[in-house]
Amino acid sequence: MNPAVDTLMKELGFPKENIPVCIETGTHRGWGTESFSKYFKRVYTIELSQELFEYCTETYKNLSNIRFLQGHSPELLPEIVKNLPKYFLFLDAHGSGGDTTFHDQVGRLGSPAIQEILACKENPPEYIVIDDLQDFDMIPSYPKRSQIWEAVSSIGSYEGSVINLYKGWFVFKKR
Repeated sequence: MNPAVDTLMKELGFPKENIPVCIETGTHRGWGTESFSKYFKRVYTIELSQELFEYCTETYKNLSNIRFLQGHSPELLPEIVKNLPKYFLFLDAHGSGGDTTFHDQVGRLGSPAIQEILACKENPPEYIVIDDLQDFDMIPSYPKRSQIWEAVSSIGSYEGSVINLYKGWFVFKKR
C-alpha cells in the first residue's frame, strides 16, 4: 500500500462513481497500484521492466481488478484508452535511479510524460496526475511545467493545480 496515493485520492475526493478506471504508468513494485485498486473498479498498470512486471503480477495476483501490462507506456496507451469510459491517468513512468528502469528514447533520468499525455489524445482522461513534481523541477532532462501544460492543452480543456505533499503532484482536471 502507498499512503501517498491514499492522501492524493482523499485530496481529490475519490472514489468517484463516474470515473471507474485508473491507468497508472510506472508500476515499479506495485504499492501505488494496490492502493489505486481500492478506489477504482478497474486499474491498468504499465511497467517497462520485465523483472518488475513479473514481480508485481505474482505479488498482486489475488487483486482481480488490476490488469498488469508490460511495455513502453506511450506505445500501449492508445489501445488501452481507445474504448474506455471516463478514466483517471496517473503518470509515474519516469526513470529515477535505483531499480527503476528506462526506455532508450527517454534515458536513465528522463520522463515519457509528454509522450504519454499525447498518446491519450483520441480519448482524453478526466484527470491527469503527474507524480513526483519536485523531480520535474529539479532534474534537467525531465520536461518543464510549461511543456507539460502545452501537451495537456493540446489534448483538451483542463484546469491545473499543484498538490504540495510528499514530492508533489501536478493535477489536471478536465473542464
